[in-house]
Amino acid sequence: MIIDKVEDALAWLSRYTLGENFADYCDLRTVIGLTADDKIRHPSMDAPYIQVTKNNDYVSCLEIKGAFREFSFEEVAEGLPPKSGTFQFFYTNLADKLTGDFKELGHKLSIVFEHDPDRGREEMTELMKPVRRGWKQLHLDMDDLALERIEKMTPWLARERVFLVIYTAIGALPADELKSEIRRQNAVGELPESRFSQNPLYAEFEGLKLRHDAFMDKLIFDMNAGNNGVSVRLMDAHETGRVIRDEIEKSSTSPSWQPLLPGDRVMPHGRLRGDGKDISACLAPHLNYQYCDTQIDTDGPFVEVDDFCHGQLRHSRSCLP
Repeated sequence: MIIDKVEDALAWLSRYTLGENFADYCDLRTVIGLTADDKIRHPSMDAPYIQVTKNNDYVSCLEIKGAFREFSFEEVAEGLPPKSGTFQFFYTNLADKLTGDFKELGHKLSIVFEHDPDRGREEMTELMKPVRRGWKQLHLDMDDLALERIEKMTPWLARERVFLVIYTAIGALPADELKSEIRRQNAVGELPESRFSQNPLYAEFEGLKLRHDAFMDKLIFDMNAGNNGVSVRLMDAHETGRVIRDEIEKSSTSPSWQPLLPGDRVMPHGRLRGDGKDISACLAPHLNYQYCDTQIDTDGPFVEVDDFCHGQLRHSRSCLP
C-alpha cells in the first residue's frame, strides 16, 4: 500500500511538473465487445469496432475506399440546385442529410489523410496479391512478372489512405439515463481493481451504444448514396489499432501487430498489486499503453519517434493583387 502511494506521488510529480508521459496523450482505453445484434449486422467482424476514451466517449473508424462513380466537378451559381452526378450535388445532399444529426451536441467527425511515398512498394505488393493468388490457383509460375511490375511502378506510387473517425460523447446521454446506466453497473457488485488494464464493464452504456450505432449506420448509408456516392468500410479495433501504432512507429511496427483486447489470449505480465486486489497483470493493458509505449525525444518544436522527426507545418496563402 505504501509503495503504491509513493508510485502515485512520483507519477503525479512527473506528470504535472516534468510533463506528461507519451501514453497520456492518447485518450483510448478499452473497447465495447460485440453483441449478438452486432454479429448479425456485421457478420464479417471478428473483433469489436467501438473503442472507448478515458471520458467514456465512443469512437469508431471508417476507411474511405473511394467513389462508386466518377464525379463531374461542374458547379452552378449559388442559389441554384446542383446538377445530378456532380461532386457538388453529392456533398450538398450529404450536408443536408447530416444537418439534423448535428443540431445537438453529442457527435463529432474527424478526417485523417495519409500520403506516404515511402510505402509505395508495400501498396503495390498489396495490390498485386489477388493477381498472384490467381496465377497460383492456375498453377502458373509467373511471379517474376509480378515482381517486375512492382519494381517498375514503385517509384511512381505513394500509399494514400483516408479515414473517417466517428465520436459519440457520453454527454449525449440524458442525465436520468446516465444515472440508470451507472446504477446497473454498480449492481454487479465489487470487482477486483484493474487500474492499468481494460475492464469494459464500466464503459458499457447501452443507450450510448444505440446512439453511436444509429449515427454511424446513417452516416454510412448517406455516404453510400445508393451506390452513387462514396464506399466506406467499418474497421475493427485490431485493424484501427494497427494503423495508429503504424503511424507512430513506421519503421518497427509489424504488419501482423494488433492490440490486445478483452477476449484475446493474454499472458500474465508484471506483478499483482495491492496484495492481489489489483489484477491488472492478468488483463490486457489499456490501449494507450499499447499504442504509445515507445521512446520519444524532443528538440524544441520537433519530436523524434522511431528514427522519424515530426513537426508542425503551416502553409499560408497570401492574396496577391
